[in-house]
Amino acid sequence: MGKLATLMHFEDSVRRVRQNNPHVKLVVILRHPVDRILSLYRYAVGLGLESRPLEVALKDNRVERARNWRLRSYSGGSEYRTAIGILSRVFPGKVIYVNYEELSSNETLRSVEEALGLIPGLSEPVRANESGSTRSPLLARLITAGPAMAVGRKLILSRHREKVRAGLERVNRCARASTAQVALDDDTRRRLLERHAPDVDVASAVLGQDLPTWRR
Repeated sequence: MGKLATLMHFEDSVRRVRQNNPHVKLVVILRHPVDRILSLYRYAVGLGLESRPLEVALKDNRVERARNWRLRSYSGGSEYRTAIGILSRVFPGKVIYVNYEELSSNETLRSVEEALGLIPGLSEPVRANESGSTRSPLLARLITAGPAMAVGRKLILSRHREKVRAGLERVNRCARASTAQVALDDDTRRRLLERHAPDVDVASAVLGQDLPTWRR
């Protein structure tokens, strides 16, 4: 079992998953498109990949320093029309869609377990990969793309590099910082909602929900 939020936006990657395992079932978690964009901004800031104010970053629509990311735009991950179209073509009838807002409910978890053929209540959910602020933006930048990492790649065995990087990120991240809110201008939010209204329509169809809170 693996996790990669951006995989569903690239048909070649989705087809590669099917090629490796034709019988795989996918669990896709859909989130309010604007909330997802704000979460990505907080995540990028927390990793030292974004230093610009929110409005400036969203106007550019590119994560400032995420040059190694295949999906670098802030809005790209909320383009559910394209992603769901890809999944429908490649994995017809094998995708389980879940509303992010209901993810932690026992009913939702049990329905996913049942759909995957898992033993009900086998494990408890764990929060992971939460976005947040950093104690030191400089350290965050060094971790991701600085000269120190270039030296580290030479000194640290490849199988240990990810553990070292993740450990440094945890130390540098403020506890519970993910609860911090990012203020978004009303006009910008309205523009984003209009842009992603068709994506909400498609998400509503696959989730079987009206999603009124996703439209404001």
